Amino acid sequence: MTDQGMVTGASVAAGFDRPHLLATLRGNLVVADRRDGGRLVEVDPAGIVRAQTATGSQVRTLAKPADGTLLAVLADGSAVLLGPGEKTTKRFAPGSFTGSVAAGGGLIVAAMADRGLMVRWQDDPDRAVPLPLDFAADRLFVRDDGRYAVAWSTAAPKAVVVDLARARVVAAPAVPDIVHEVASAGAALFMTHGSVPVVTVVDLAPLAAEASPVERRVRLPLPDRPVTGLPNAGRLVAMPATASVLAVRPGSNVAFAVAAGGGLSDAPMSAVTIRGDLPKMIARFDRRVAETAPGRFEAPLRLARGGTYEIVTTTGVGGTTACASFRVDGPGVDEKPPAALRVLAEPPRAAEPGKLVLALENRPDWLADGPLVMRIDDLAFGWSQRFRVSVRKDAPIELDVVFPRQGRYAVSVESSSGRIIPLTVDID
Repeated sequence: MTDQGMVTGASVAAGFDRPHLLATLRGNLVVADRRDGGRLVEVDPAGIVRAQTATGSQVRTLAKPADGTLLAVLADGSAVLLGPGEKTTKRFAPGSFTGSVAAGGGLIVAAMADRGLMVRWQDDPDRAVPLPLDFAADRLFVRDDGRYAVAWSTAAPKAVVVDLARARVVAAPAVPDIVHEVASAGAALFMTHGSVPVVTVVDLAPLAAEASPVERRVRLPLPDRPVTGLPNAGRLVAMPATASVLAVRPGSNVAFAVAAGGGLSDAPMSAVTIRGDLPKMIARFDRRVAETAPGRFEAPLRLARGGTYEIVTTTGVGGTTACASFRVDGPGVDEKPPAALRVLAEPPRAAEPGKLVLALENRPDWLADGPLVMRIDDLAFGWSQRFRVSVRKDAPIELDVVFPRQGRYAVSVESSSGRIIPLTVDID
């Protein structure tokens, strides 16, 4: 990200036929592609194809037993286990994985058709240990260290926590609704639910003293709303540094922070409003932004799909928050480039009258010629001013303005019909 709030992204490779799943392996990107009956393509950060594996069937799930391995579960229930050395280390026969699969800590956990789980080890994949349950689990989550798993049903509000090291169920939380997504942070497991805006927290710390886990339910201040037809991923993000999670409900632009631990408040710790369009997914990147030159900041990141993203920076509670949008090409792009403002000419100097000349890129269909309300905000001192302008196709937008001081300002469009990405401008 530069001092102008610009971020660039580009397609890493071409030649795919409807790529649909992504995962990392050995610092590279693995793409599940539908070409030639199904294949896995490993691409390095420069966009060079390093390896290809024909699967013979379309890939259904990608799971990572450990950092150096990747399990691809196929539509016919077979699987391919990729390991170090750019080679296939193991193939499983069709029907080996008929249900949900999750992995972590060197373990592979699969739901069995006749109730129960099957546990395998990546370093001994032919060894399989069954673990019976009293219900049919069709969704799974495995903690990164492989110690605990959560199995739940999408047909009824039923979930259990399994200690994989001891091969036993250690908790059956009283979930208020069908589990939608699960995450882990600190010593706790967090579950969101389909229709109820509640986060169920299961604190596993008491297990170390042979005591029972502690449960609590955190009610998010949102109305009940069914969550149907959505993927079980992308709206619950673990924050290990603070032993908490961020949860975003579909249809909401507020991310709620919920802490681990039992016996705490039944309210979220805090709430963060995500500006712009309603988020489809959220992600956390454990990378610090480094200042590589005065006013220039960089951070490496790898995004799960193409599309439009937004960087949110803040000075803290009660401080200043700024947003910068950017677009990335690649698998999964399913939206048009967003409408955005761009500065066409040198802006006026501080305390001097002048014109701020703007262009509107990718003009949206809903914006007709005529009046439009725009706003300029001082991002440091709170000064703001609204402008009513007339927009015409292919004509620049001119704002007669006197910036009161030197600094950084945000320029935005006020409209209830749709969103136009704002911009920031530095005034000398």
